[in-house]
Amino acid sequence: MKRFLNLAVAAALVSTSFVAGGCVSSVSERIENRPGAQSRYDDVRDPCWPERYNFEARKPVIAVYGAHVNNGHIMDQTVVNGDFEAGTDKLTAGALQRLDTLARRRPVDGHLFLAKSRDLSYEAIKPAEYTRLAGELDAKRVNAITAYLNATTSGRNLSFDVTVIDPAEQLMPAAGPAAAYAGYPGRFQAGINAGGVAAQGVGGTNATANVNAGVPGAGTGNQGSGGNQPQRP
Repeated sequence: MKRFLNLAVAAALVSTSFVAGGCVSSVSERIENRPGAQSRYDDVRDPCWPERYNFEARKPVIAVYGAHVNNGHIMDQTVVNGDFEAGTDKLTAGALQRLDTLARRRPVDGHLFLAKSRDLSYEAIKPAEYTRLAGELDAKRVNAITAYLNATTSGRNLSFDVTVIDPAEQLMPAAGPAAAYAGYPGRFQAGINAGGVAAQGVGGTNATANVNAGVPGAGTGNQGSGGNQPQRP
């Protein structure tokens, strides 16, 4: 036991000498060598704030928007019942123009869709007959679409496939778009011609700008006053 106590005392003396000799820095030295507040803050902060969290928050928003865009593209690529003469596989003149538009886009999306036939008469006592006739008409309409697309894109080495789907009707009153289209040319006014000289605007609209005094003058044209500012919708 006495020997053990002697060893303990010796170890304590050695450690004390190390402290006194400078193996462990003093309090003042530790304060002087301590990193600055900015360095200590950089050790614990997130260097990717707020970009990391903005990215995570943006993903669910884009996901919803992406689904919306995809559905819109599918509907834009869909040939509906109204593109055929009722109950037949004969494409209307408007449908042919629309197929031309789809086939001449760049890049061309050769995957088209056909709305399931719903323009046949249904008899409650013959549901199986209705199903059979609708299926046959769908097949004929797919062939009619494919045949016209292959004909109108002859020599372009394109291929098309048509998938039958059953989308809900996409309806919009025709009066609104027609009125907007008719009034669109008059939305533009020309301007900034010195000396009050009338300028010809898009859609045949005239406007006059008085820039001599630095003040836009009253424009004249289809939509009334305009000056050198375009008329907003």
